[in-house]
Amino acid sequence: HAVMWKNDAARTIVDLGTVIDGHLAAATGMNDAGEIVGEVTAGASTQPAMWHNDVAHTSQLLPLLPGDDTGTTVDINNAGVIIGSSAKYDVQNNIAPVRPVVWEGGFPVELQVWLDPATGFGYTLTETRGINNAGQIIATALRNGLTRAVLLTPLP
Repeated sequence: HAVMWKNDAARTIVDLGTVIDGHLAAATGMNDAGEIVGEVTAGASTQPAMWHNDVAHTSQLLPLLPGDDTGTTVDINNAGVIIGSSAKYDVQNNIAPVRPVVWEGGFPVELQVWLDPATGFGYTLTETRGINNAGQIIATALRNGLTRAVLLTPLP
């Protein structure tokens, strides 16, 4: 089960549940509003999930990119923007290329399409690591065959 610790005197542990009964769940990020993101694992497939900051910690699965059937979340900022990944599970090759994703308003967008054609030329995003409240995303990318750390800054 995914859990969180409350910042109270007893450091109370809150069980967030599993979103889908009988499946494994893990929390990966939380914002100042108490919204939590994570994932639910069922066999070889992992589904991105979110727990709301209501009394019941209502949970929901997040949609994946079209054609994909597995994904994860990494982080959520105070504006509720979620980052993670989406992929198509392939039994023979394990997992096809993972596509970094941003969820805004509950809908996934492939992060690669948001790169500026001039400054992002030649970079292939491979993984997201974190998002701050300014919307900047820390990620890894391939360029000229080398893995690089990148900072993605949204345009105003």
